[in-house]
Amino acid sequence: MNLFNRAVTNLKRQPVKAGILFILIFVLGTVVSATISVRIAILVTEESIILRAPAVSTIQLDVASASEDLGIPWHERHRVSIYHHLSSDYITEVGNSPYVRAYDFYLRDTLFSRDLEWAEIVIDETRLNGVRFDDIRGSVVGSRYWGATMEDLPVVGVHNPDLTDIETGLISLINGRTFTDEEINSGSMRAVVSRAFAEVNNLYIGSVITLESIVFDIVKMSQENRFIEAWHDEEFYVHHEIFEFEIIGIFEVEREVIYENYQGWAISTPLEALSHLNNRIYIPITVAEGLIREKITAQVGLYDEIHALGLQGGNFLDVETEPEIESIFLLNSPRDLDAFTEAANEILPEFWYMGNVTGAFSNIISSMDSVLALADLILLLATGATIVILILIITFLFRERRNEVGIYMALGEKVSKVIGQLLLEIFLVSTVAIILSLFTGNIVSHTLSTHMLEQSLMNQVENDEPTEIPWRLILFNPGELPVEDVLEMYNVSLDTQTIIIFVGMSFSTIALSTIIPMIQVAKTNPKELLTQAKIG
Repeated sequence: MNLFNRAVTNLKRQPVKAGILFILIFVLGTVVSATISVRIAILVTEESIILRAPAVSTIQLDVASASEDLGIPWHERHRVSIYHHLSSDYITEVGNSPYVRAYDFYLRDTLFSRDLEWAEIVIDETRLNGVRFDDIRGSVVGSRYWGATMEDLPVVGVHNPDLTDIETGLISLINGRTFTDEEINSGSMRAVVSRAFAEVNNLYIGSVITLESIVFDIVKMSQENRFIEAWHDEEFYVHHEIFEFEIIGIFEVEREVIYENYQGWAISTPLEALSHLNNRIYIPITVAEGLIREKITAQVGLYDEIHALGLQGGNFLDVETEPEIESIFLLNSPRDLDAFTEAANEILPEFWYMGNVTGAFSNIISSMDSVLALADLILLLATGATIVILILIITFLFRERRNEVGIYMALGEKVSKVIGQLLLEIFLVSTVAIILSLFTGNIVSHTLSTHMLEQSLMNQVENDEPTEIPWRLILFNPGELPVEDVLEMYNVSLDTQTIIIFVGMSFSTIALSTIIPMIQVAKTNPKELLTQAKIG
């Protein structure tokens, strides 16, 4: 009789013992199958959620920690940036990461125009949540709306001639071109503007616009109580330069504000960002740096006089001494966000860190991670219990059959065949139990985990406040996911990955559980087995 037939015959002869082994493996296998199904379903759902986030990141200053380090009160935290400046070398080093597809560092400035008008964006008033249009209109209009005789326009000096904002999908070039490396490095007086801004001001490729760099005499303005309405008056200037830029490219804004992502006054922030984007003027960073440094020199000249007059509020406390460099990184995939963030944070100096828009999903992912942690704990305990219990059960079953084993070996049967028969019996029973537990575990996990996850998500939504999105990335905000959408994405199914992991893990656990009993068989000679059996 061959080994397989002997194993089957023995199982038929001892159905109770085989049944005990079967029930044990089936119950433990159901628990393991359920936890593996839950674990994979959560990881797949989390990845699907992460993939909804744009693969963009930016370097941020930890204002709270920096304020504490400098001894600056929280209500004056805006002063922190005066003392902390990030070198472009750090941005370049982070940008050279293999996770990064494109990046840029840039400088923001404000230039003035006596002729150009602000391009107002269209706001869907019917979609405003809890706020009136008139209350937020001021956030999306230019300074002329407030009585200014000149318009202040947002200027961005870029280092990447191809405009990283194009690669991120923030804008698209619809006419003309972007910059060349030579134009960036030499400080060429070229500019790229939006379609909306060009249409309002009747601009086209080749048009020349005149912009003014001005530092106002805040002291004199405050003494005469004249501010925004007096921008045109040169008697209030301590610094004044006039520049002409040639329009070489026109872009279209591709991002829209998702109204449903915001409640009340919060909607004003993305609308303001969208408005500024529609009026943004891109210029080479070398030009922007020159403009800003000239302004800083003029502002420092006012420092002593401002303090002497007791103007100690707000921005008058300190003066910027270095241009504030900002950054944007486009990664190869949203899957890289965590790894990139970890790698970049190791490069950045103290108080600086990477920020992205995945915070919009942090509450949901936190809820899912709590369920995942519970599933991992159950999986660990179930696996450990399975190994221990199977070792005890198999050892017990072996001791019950020591007489049979002794006879086989006394008749000259090789130890390897005896061990092979015992293992085959165990694996025959285990195979049936594992197959059945695979399906029952999936059914159990789907019912229990879906309810558990729903409760966890609901509690998180009720107790947690939305995580703040970095303001530089506000237009990339994907918005929070409703619980219903998350549950729809959550799918506990018997896919190939689940089956392979469960089967591999189950048979590995069973194989590990047989090592100690089989070692005992291999080390014991037939006489000892027969003697033990006779005594027993």
